[in-house]
Amino acid sequence: MKVNFHYQKGYLYEDHGAWYVQYRQRISQADGSSQLKRVSKYLGRSNDFSNIFEVEQCRESFMQTVNRDRLSANSRITLTAFVEGAYLPWTKEERRASTSKGHREIWINYLRNRVGELRLREFRTVDASRMLRAIAKERDLAKTTLQHIKSVLSTIFTFAKNDGAFDGTNPVDGVLIPWDAREPGETHAYDLTEVLQILDRLPLLVKSLVATAAFAGLRSRSGEDSPRTCMRWELRTRWCNASCATRNLTLPRNTTSRSLIAPWWRLSTRCRPRSKN
Repeated sequence: MKVNFHYQKGYLYEDHGAWYVQYRQRISQADGSSQLKRVSKYLGRSNDFSNIFEVEQCRESFMQTVNRDRLSANSRITLTAFVEGAYLPWTKEERRASTSKGHREIWINYLRNRVGELRLREFRTVDASRMLRAIAKERDLAKTTLQHIKSVLSTIFTFAKNDGAFDGTNPVDGVLIPWDAREPGETHAYDLTEVLQILDRLPLLVKSLVATAAFAGLRSRSGEDSPRTCMRWELRTRWCNASCATRNLTLPRNTTSRSLIAPWWRLSTRCRPRSKN
């Protein structure tokens, strides 16, 4: 039986000098039945918040709790309902923008149509193993890509365990990557001579971007397939340690990436997209 789950964002409003969020909750009736009703949660006085962004953060935090409680109480919830109702919204709020985008794409491209209709609490190791073998057979993916798919599915169940929606051992632990999957190709790092030869053949604007990437030690984000996001660079500067991804500025993912490269600090103010294209 398929169980649908609608993720509630809640309706934020201000009334008599206080902020509230309105949402739907199933209320038990005297005859034993239940009825879906609109209820409101008091978030705080208007003067308690310095700006609307703080109010939004408070609303998001409360609504995450509401949605997780609804999921945890439903033992028949499907993997699709849990991932799209709780896990992906959580990654959007709690994880880096690039991580959230990558997990969403893996879920849509590889996982949802294969295991999405399975019940979360009935998912077994064999289900994940069969899924990876089917993906490897249907698509020419390298072992590293299959490992990444496995990692995302494992993280979903780790989150489910922490949320109380799943009990027991993570069923993805111990899943084997198909032995006959394609080995990853060798990567190549350009040396200084090759970089200079490339720069000699590029127009000025493109040359400046390539030179910045090569000489500042910047790295392009992995897994890019969209023109809008094909230029994501980690900017490591004295004044602004930031990583630019999907219109967000966040700290680079590890301490090594946060090393200081002072000459390029002005780029940090220009890394946000200027247009909608």
